[in-house]
Amino acid sequence: MVEMTQGSMTQSVPPTRRASSRGGGDNTPAASTIIAGIHEQADSLRVVLAARGGAGDVRVVESRTFGKDEARAGGVAAYLKSSKVEQAVRVIPSARTLCRCVPVPSDISSLRETASIDGALALVAESELSGGVPSHRRAAGIISPGPGASGEAVLCVGWPERSGDADDVGAKFGVKDESWAAELVALSSLTSSIGGAAVSLYADRTTGAIALIVAGVTVSHDNGAMNGSAKAGAGARTIARVLRGDNSS
Repeated sequence: MVEMTQGSMTQSVPPTRRASSRGGGDNTPAASTIIAGIHEQADSLRVVLAARGGAGDVRVVESRTFGKDEARAGGVAAYLKSSKVEQAVRVIPSARTLCRCVPVPSDISSLRETASIDGALALVAESELSGGVPSHRRAAGIISPGPGASGEAVLCVGWPERSGDADDVGAKFGVKDESWAAELVALSSLTSSIGGAAVSLYADRTTGAIALIVAGVTVSHDNGAMNGSAKAGAGARTIARVLRGDNSS
């Protein structure tokens, strides 16, 4: 799972398999932290529960779909409470996000595994995203979604404020530790967990928004054009985009 914190993205071990052991009389392994992934879609909220063990392994426990009327009536909050959820990660629809994807700067690479990396990535997010995105609604992290050595990139995502945010379905679920992740961030994490992919996408039929990641694209340093084959002075890059499609028909 990947989640947004202020200025950075943090990643834990992705889900690996469905839990089979039982603990405490339910479907949850004993001595686990229960995490909920919540994805708002056109007319529903999809919730996936995962159990994270002490060794860092993450197992999917179960999933449920709630109608928005049920969610407004407290159905999701009650479900999370009864499931003893300690952390909730909300997935932000791509139609409401901005993104930029840039090569990893050399000074960022030298800060890996240090306490300074989050601050450095926050500066990248600030410089790449528009000034209308407040610091608590933007983040940046290093992703590697492609197969093999297809190249890393810094993915910057922003979630601009809008007038209806306070009225979102399930704006408060009663979980103390709540964070947010853009669909592109979740897509990158899932892609990495299966060994990477040259192309990955998630399409929202309702809004027409498409979250797209293409890894290993050859870009000429001379004119910035994308090509299908390598050439002198060219380098492989990872590109992430939020596309806006026509869903009127």
